[in-house]
Amino acid sequence: MNTTSAIDRYMSKVYRWVILIITGACACAGITFSLLKLLGFYQDVNWGLLFIFVCTCLVYVGIGNGLISRCMKDGKLDPKMLTYGKIFLAVILLIQYNFILYLVPSKDFWAFAFFFVILSSFFLDYKLVLISIAEIGISLLFSWAVNGAVRLPVKDELFVPEMVLRLICVALSFMAIFFITFFIDRFLTDSKQEKATMHLPDMEKTVGIINDIANSLDALAANASKLASETTETLSHIKYSADADKTSGAADLHNDEQLVAQGKELVDTVASIRNLTSLLKESVTPETGTP
Repeated sequence: MNTTSAIDRYMSKVYRWVILIITGACACAGITFSLLKLLGFYQDVNWGLLFIFVCTCLVYVGIGNGLISRCMKDGKLDPKMLTYGKIFLAVILLIQYNFILYLVPSKDFWAFAFFFVILSSFFLDYKLVLISIAEIGISLLFSWAVNGAVRLPVKDELFVPEMVLRLICVALSFMAIFFITFFIDRFLTDSKQEKATMHLPDMEKTVGIINDIANSLDALAANASKLASETTETLSHIKYSADADKTSGAADLHNDEQLVAQGKELVDTVASIRNLTSLLKESVTPETGTP
């Protein structure tokens, strides 16, 4: 049994949506900052850098569409495309967060760190979430260190409690997102493994019954083959005697034809039994190798 089938089905259904949400968020950021700049806000934002930012958003949308169009293979999510999607997400989160962090002078953009990490949790991969937490967390702390005048609260009597609350909020939020993803991934897999273990005795019992049937059919086929051989020899003697006996009539010839037909039918039956035995044994062999 496939212990990750539930996760595989989940990813097959949500992969496109995850990529669309990520690229849609990038496009939304490009449109929002461009409109705010056109309306006269963010005068310190350089038009050239903003143009580059918008272009990168369009590139992400194009890459996302490529991932979506090639994600399915034989009706299932291609594992290779899933890996590409995770790499794409890890790279885009790091670039976008830092680009906006240094492009737009805002003291409150730190709160979007949670949104960026939550995006990575859609893939139910706690390792990816851990990478995203490290990327965003280190980027946030670094921005506070090198550009504190813009990113940190006003340095008054509430500066210390504000920073303490920020750090606690970031740490607890990151931990919550990580453990939610970790528990879902780990316990869902364990649940599927326990279910497979529970059904294993029934599967072994069924395989044993099928093996017994196959062995019985095999023995029956051997006996029938022996009987067919003896019948063929008897028919040959009868036919030889009938040809030698000039006095045999039409009734004896008819009986000989019936015996020949019955012998042929018996041979065909033996062949069918042997084919059935082979099919049963072939159907059992893969199951016993993969519990």
